Amino acid sequence: MPGLLKIGFDAEVLKFQEVQDPSKSSDLQLIGAAPKALRSKIDIDVYDDGSTAWAIEKQEPKHDVKEHHLTPPDPSPQTKTTRIDRTGHGFFFGADGKLLRQHQIPVQSFKHIVEEVNANPNAVFGALGIPSAERLQKLVAKAIKNGATVQDLGNGLTSIRTKQGPQALANPSVRTANEGDYTSVDIIDTTLNLVIGSTLTDVKGETVSKSFYSYTFKDNQAFPQAIYQEVWNTEADGRKVKSTSNTYFYQLSYTINK
Repeated sequence: MPGLLKIGFDAEVLKFQEVQDPSKSSDLQLIGAAPKALRSKIDIDVYDDGSTAWAIEKQEPKHDVKEHHLTPPDPSPQTKTTRIDRTGHGFFFGADGKLLRQHQIPVQSFKHIVEEVNANPNAVFGALGIPSAERLQKLVAKAIKNGATVQDLGNGLTSIRTKQGPQALANPSVRTANEGDYTSVDIIDTTLNLVIGSTLTDVKGETVSKSFYSYTFKDNQAFPQAIYQEVWNTEADGRKVKSTSNTYFYQLSYTINK
């Protein structure tokens, strides 16, 4: 049964970690820090109730990343295709099509995207984290109402500075924090109604993450092109590690069934 909305795209992620002192890092830490390229073909079906079904197929990366492995290749069967049904149950298949394992996967509701797409088809890429112009305006208005600082940067750019709690972190469980311990700054192109950059800093003023977004346009519709991100984490041994990733989107398509 087809959903209200179907989105398809290829995503390629290039990532690596900066090691401050390789001589003080274990082999395992060096393996984790090595450059990696991952590419997937992703299809998402979004249903009227906000539930989703996912099909994710690993593909050969197009970017040439020289990986220097310190361990022998893993001889165990590797996942080629992942399917997640509307209940959030994930099924993992090998290259031969055999089921390797299955378990529940947390999947967020896309109910707000369904509501927006019903009102405005241009809201389709909310599924990729890109809010529509209408949603962005509502988010800005809500932030201002809640005490956010708005600054006109000129050239059609505006910054929104907001106090955040630990929920702003990619992984809130890794550290203890209180409401207001973090500050987010979003840079918005008010002409295009797009977020083009975001930063998050902690209570000491140290940067936790930076993200920058680029877009391409077709028929006045903004399509995500790439996301550049830097994230700083403090490891259990006290090391501060900077992880950098570039995510590129290709062959984006969508169908709205009404």
